Amino acid sequence: RPLDFEADFFELDFFAELFFEDELFFAAPFFELLFLALVFFDGMMAFLHSL
Repeated sequence: RPLDFEADFFELDFFAELFFEDELFFAAPFFELLFLALVFFDGMMAFLHSL
């Protein structure tokens, strides 16, 4: 189908509302993984600086 940016944007907005208005229920695992990655990265940097 031809690109319909307005429809795509509406769709994205709809999903964003689903994700963020439902108390981050669906996004929670993603943020948990992001947090773990940040903690791991911070630990690695501290380890490298201690060498």
